[in-house]
Amino acid sequence: MKLLMYEGSAGFSSYTHKLCNALCEVSEDVEIFYITTRDNKEILGLNERVTLVPVLKDYDESNKNSIRWFINRVYVSIYNIIRRNRMCRVCRYDVISIQFTIPIFDQFLIKKICKKYNVYYTAHDVIPPNKSRFWSMASLHSIYSLVPQIVVHTYGNKKQLETHFGVDEGKISVIHHGMENDYIKRTKEQCLHKLGIDSDNEFILLFYGAIREQKGLDDLIIALRDVDNAHLIIAGAMPYGESFDRYDHLIQENQVKVTKIIEYVPFELTEYLFQACDVVCLPYKYFYSQSGVFMQSIQYRKPVIVSDVSSFGEYITKYKIGILCNPDDSIDLHNKIIEMKSLIMQNSDIFNIGLEKAAIENSWYESAVKHLKVFSEKGHVDDQ
Repeated sequence: MKLLMYEGSAGFSSYTHKLCNALCEVSEDVEIFYITTRDNKEILGLNERVTLVPVLKDYDESNKNSIRWFINRVYVSIYNIIRRNRMCRVCRYDVISIQFTIPIFDQFLIKKICKKYNVYYTAHDVIPPNKSRFWSMASLHSIYSLVPQIVVHTYGNKKQLETHFGVDEGKISVIHHGMENDYIKRTKEQCLHKLGIDSDNEFILLFYGAIREQKGLDDLIIALRDVDNAHLIIAGAMPYGESFDRYDHLIQENQVKVTKIIEYVPFELTEYLFQACDVVCLPYKYFYSQSGVFMQSIQYRKPVIVSDVSSFGEYITKYKIGILCNPDDSIDLHNKIIEMKSLIMQNSDIFNIGLEKAAIENSWYESAVKHLKVFSEKGHVDDQ
């Protein structure tokens, strides 16, 4: 099988390059060509059997939201899509897997390859969580109507495609977001020391990842008021041009003990953060996709407190790996934190069996097996 893996920006490369590697591990018969941007930092970890094609232009992220930035965004997006289409015509791939594109432009250009080639579009976000000039409900509808097959990560995403966009279930495959299971195991005490935290047997909660309003950090801070012996770690960068001052005010107002790392978190520090905590919190106000942070929680065998949005309920029900809370509800979140703290204090291993099962069944290897099945059969599969 000759496979083109297309990612129109480096934003999804942490997913794409791991899938490429897993596909190579599963099958020796798949020949992968990975077309990505010229300055993609993730390419260093690619399997040697993956042919790297770093020919796409990178976006200029300076002076964000300026006229110059906007023009560059338009030009680079269209250039990369046209370059993809040209490669499809010249190289004649058996399967084209699109991991990311710009819907507002590709709705007019993707049809040129969908008519002739076996195209699979991975809808990581069926409806993107953030407003943007570069997608609209109409452009998403066009993309989902044109592509022959769509891959999503959860049954909630599948239902979204059917309900909001009228997509026939026969063209939708549900394949889980993969996860890695190898990491250097360290004790909680070692990790807290690395982070400069003197915990004194505190209950450590982790809020990890880019800090956006819809992720509910404000609800989490308010919910921690009067929770005895609690210590919150906040690790992630603010959106361009936004200030953390609002959250600092809430931290002071609610007298919450916090360790802050308000910047991009490198991989080397990530494994310390997850292994330092007792529970990972994802109190999203709304969410429509699969969360990489959620999957990392499973990878590091950490229970979660998550809002009952997107696919979180599916995983909590199936694997018993945490507690659900109501979205945008700091009172309910407060109660669930106290409940989780009590459960872990009574039995620190209470979630271990479910986390281990979830980690095995949602590995990158198993994801690649399902991808190869759907690519080979040219039809949909269910992630059962």
